[in-house]
Amino acid sequence: MQLLCAACNGQNDFIGGGSASFFTTAGLQSASISSETEGNDSFDRAANLNLDVNEPVSLVGSIGGSGDVDVYDIGPVIAGDRIVVEVLGSGGLDAIAALFDDAENLFYLNDDRNYFARQLNPYIEFVSRRASDHCYVAVASSPGTQSHGDYILHAVVMDEGAEIEVRPQTVLLNFDGADSVEFGGRPAVMIPRFDAGDISERLSGMSDELIALILEMVREDYVGLDVSFMTSRDGIDPPADATVLHFGAYDRALLGIAENVDEFNERRVQEAIVFTDTFAVFNVLQPSMEQYAQSLANVASHEAGHLLGLVHTSDRYGVMDVTATLRQLTRNQAFSRSNLERSSFPIGFQDSVQSLAEAIGGDSVLAQAASLAQLDQAKARSFSEAFSASVRSDVDLPRSMFSVCMCNRCEAGKLKQAHCGE
Repeated sequence: MQLLCAACNGQNDFIGGGSASFFTTAGLQSASISSETEGNDSFDRAANLNLDVNEPVSLVGSIGGSGDVDVYDIGPVIAGDRIVVEVLGSGGLDAIAALFDDAENLFYLNDDRNYFARQLNPYIEFVSRRASDHCYVAVASSPGTQSHGDYILHAVVMDEGAEIEVRPQTVLLNFDGADSVEFGGRPAVMIPRFDAGDISERLSGMSDELIALILEMVREDYVGLDVSFMTSRDGIDPPADATVLHFGAYDRALLGIAENVDEFNERRVQEAIVFTDTFAVFNVLQPSMEQYAQSLANVASHEAGHLLGLVHTSDRYGVMDVTATLRQLTRNQAFSRSNLERSSFPIGFQDSVQSLAEAIGGDSVLAQAASLAQLDQAKARSFSEAFSASVRSDVDLPRSMFSVCMCNRCEAGKLKQAHCGE
């Protein structure tokens, strides 16, 4: 923590916790270092790096604060190209870096190489899953830190024809409790066997019906994708490499928590928690059984999305959204192409279905069609309810009362804001 605060106090040494530069250790240093061209603050004004394949480029730039973004065009990429980007911040800058395709959709995002190891410089090593006429690298101040300063950007595209691996996943929805669930450096959570009556007395004795609805709704979110969902009540042992979503327990500030944002599902065995007892807060809305199930399924699909590599977006109809009110959470959400939420990155989009298909495989055409159908239904229902006297729009609660994620990435972000936000 001292290292991070010292950097925020304006020391001019490059921050990063002593981690060696990839470009130095790999002997890929550029022959010269150029300077940033000012005004490159959007995709359509991106500075061209004139990057040749297998030839690294380096430049010096600066970030003026939380509203400043520098965007560079590193040129076309094809499937199998390995893209490596490293940003070394100085003068107090705690940087974040992201790669985008020619449609401004997120390829890959990194805030810190490893925050908990005090390696604070962003580092990206990414194998392109598809061709793109333009590949953009963007640099900004790490969300919530208000940091500013200079940086050196190193980038290279290596024409390796690298193998592209998709990693199908089985997800167990665990409703039978767990003795101790611990990840992200947080205290262990004791999870009791799920009882719908702990959410509302109106649901007493209806646990099995609620579980069946949750499973059906979560499966609907992932139609066409190579992920299978099962429950602990199925009477079938899950595979050893299954990810587990636990349902149970209470947290005063969280609806759900995921172990990590795992780009391209590199780690098969992970955990998340849906804090079902916290959903008693929905009781003021007097939801139906289906609405309780939908809110639980939305959060479950959201947390599973993190474990499969998705970040937060800003679109109340989207599964990865963090802006919807609690009433809106009782309605169906679907994976969508949405604006990135500013706590993820200041510009760009995330095409959630495309990203999931590239991570876990499946029929992307079917998945996109199913997602669009869900979105159309959700928007039509929302429009209809806006004019329905049966919906009390004066009774609602903001989603901001609760976080839906406390994965390692978000936990690191909260710690940064606490120590460097002023």
